[in-house]
Amino acid sequence: WFGGLPLEQIVPQGRKREESICELTGFLGNVGKMIDREREGIFIGGEDPIGADLDLASHLLWVRTMVGVKDEIWRAVEDIDDGRWVNYLREFERWETIYE
Repeated sequence: WFGGLPLEQIVPQGRKREESICELTGFLGNVGKMIDREREGIFIGGEDPIGADLDLASHLLWVRTMVGVKDEIWRAVEDIDDGRWVNYLREFERWETIYE
C-alpha cells in the first residue's frame, strides 16, 4: 500500500510538510467556500451527508490519526474557518456506533 514504507515515513517532513499543510488548508478552504455558496447545511450534500462527505471525512480522520491532534498539520486544520472541519467531523460521531 505504501511502497513498503512504515506508516511513520508516510507523513511528509521538512519543506514537503510545509507544502502539504498549504495544500491541505487551501483545499479545505475551497471546499468550505463551495459548501457555503451552493448548499445549506454543513455537508457537501447540504443538510445530510452524501458519498463525497464520507470520503472527505475519512481523509480528515486519516490525517488526524496519522499525525495526532497536537501536530502542526492537524492544528492547521483546526484553525481553518474557526474550526469548521473539526465541527464537520463531530457531525459524523452519530454514525460511529451503530449498536450499543
